[in-house]
Amino acid sequence: MRAISRVRHANKRKCLMLCIDKEKSGFECKKPIEEITAYEKIFNKRGQYIMTIEETYYEAVYVKERVE
Repeated sequence: MRAISRVRHANKRKCLMLCIDKEKSGFECKKPIEEITAYEKIFNKRGQYIMTIEETYYEAVYVKERVE
């Protein structure tokens, strides 16, 4: 069985520290750290557009082949 883990953080350095911890626990990096920008649109109760929120974070994907 495979375990897939995503490491996410708004700060690149803290994301790197989380990645180091994952590698120490036996996970293997499948997708290196990259910057992700996500958008969320906000509407009022009538369905009228109010604003867009932009969120930026760093993400890496790790896989552990054998889970016990």
